[in-house]
Amino acid sequence: MDQIQNLVDELTINLSLPFTLKDALSFKTKEDLHTLRKNYGIENASSLNKGPLVDLLAEEIPKRLEDLLLTWDEHRMKILKGLVFHNGQASTETLEIHQLYFFQATGFIYLVSEEGQNKLALPSDPKLTEALKDILMDPTWSSITKQNTEWIKVTHGMLYYYGTLSDDQFFHMIEEELVEMKDFRRFLYTIKEAELYYKSHYHDEHGFSHYEVMQPKMILEQQEMRPSQNFYPFTKKELLRAGEEGYVERTASFKKVSALLRKECSLSQKEADLHTIECQSMFKQGYMPNEVVRVMSEDVVFESMDSAKIVINELMHFYNNTKQWFLKGYAPHEITSDKPTVAPSRNNVVSFDTGKKVGRNDPCPCGSGKKYKKCCGN
Repeated sequence: MDQIQNLVDELTINLSLPFTLKDALSFKTKEDLHTLRKNYGIENASSLNKGPLVDLLAEEIPKRLEDLLLTWDEHRMKILKGLVFHNGQASTETLEIHQLYFFQATGFIYLVSEEGQNKLALPSDPKLTEALKDILMDPTWSSITKQNTEWIKVTHGMLYYYGTLSDDQFFHMIEEELVEMKDFRRFLYTIKEAELYYKSHYHDEHGFSHYEVMQPKMILEQQEMRPSQNFYPFTKKELLRAGEEGYVERTASFKKVSALLRKECSLSQKEADLHTIECQSMFKQGYMPNEVVRVMSEDVVFESMDSAKIVINELMHFYNNTKQWFLKGYAPHEITSDKPTVAPSRNNVVSFDTGKKVGRNDPCPCGSGKKYKKCCGN
C-alpha cells in the first residue's frame, strides 16, 4: 500500500486548483515535454529549450486532441466527460496506478491533491475546454469510441479463451470478422494503448497473450500439436462478454464447485468463489486436477475424507468442462480428436502422501479410486 501511495505522490503535481495548462506543463521535465511534443506530432521543435517548449505545447495541445482521442474507448471517454462537464475534476478511486500514468501522459489531464484527496483535474483553459466539448458532443465520435470499445473487448475475450495467439493467428481472426482494412491502422494503435491502460493483455515476440499467461511459447507449442483442430468458434457476443473487465465464466460446474467448497469446507461465498476462480484459471492453463487439488489443499481444510472426495470428484467434472488454452478454447469433453495433448514437463505427477512420482498403474492421488492412467493421467 505504501508503494502505491508513493507512486501516486510521484504523479501528483503540487498545484492549487484552478491552474492553467502552461502552469501544469511547467512541472514536467524537458525530456517529458519533448516526449509530449512527439506524441502530438509537433515537428521542427527538437531544439527548443523548456520555456519555449512549454509555450508551444500549451498552444498546440488544444488543436491536436482529435488524433490523441481517436483510440480511446468508452471507459476513458466517460472519465473525460466527467472532467469536462463536472467542474474539471474526477475521482481516482476506481482507477489503477497504470491508468493514472496513462492520463498523466496525455499532457492535459493531471493528478492533483486537494484537502488530502487525490483527483484528476483539467487545466482551466477556455481553448482546451471548448476543444474537448466539441469532440465529446459530436455524434461521430460516439461511433468511433463504441467501435474502439468493441475492438478491445473482443481482443480481451479471444485471449481469455485462447491464452496466446501468434500474430498471424490473431490478425487472421480479427480480419475475418472485426476490422475493415481501412481501419486497421487505428485498430493497431487502439489495441496497443489498451495494453497500457488495462494491463489485460500483452504483446511480445510470441504474439498476443492474456495477462495471466506466463509461458506463451508453451501454449503455442501445445496448440500446434493439434494441427487438424480449428480454434473453438466463439460468437462475437461470447467474446464481447468475456472481454468485460473482471469477467469470470460461471458455468454450472463452477457454481457446483463453489457450493461444495462452502458446504464441505465451511467457506464463505466470497472465499469459495475465489478458490473456484483459481481452480478455473489453473485448468485453463493446462494444470491437471491433482495439481489443482494440491494447490487448494494449502489453503482449504476439508472437514473429512469424504468431504475431500466429494469436492475432488466435482473438480474432475469442472476440469472436463473448462475451456482450455492448450486445446484452442475447447473443453476436454468437447475434443473429438484421438490424438491427446502431450502434457508439458511440469505435469510429472507426484503423490502428495508419499512424495514419489506416480506410476500409470498406481492409484490416482486425487482419491477417485481409479488407476492414475484412467483418471488424472488420462
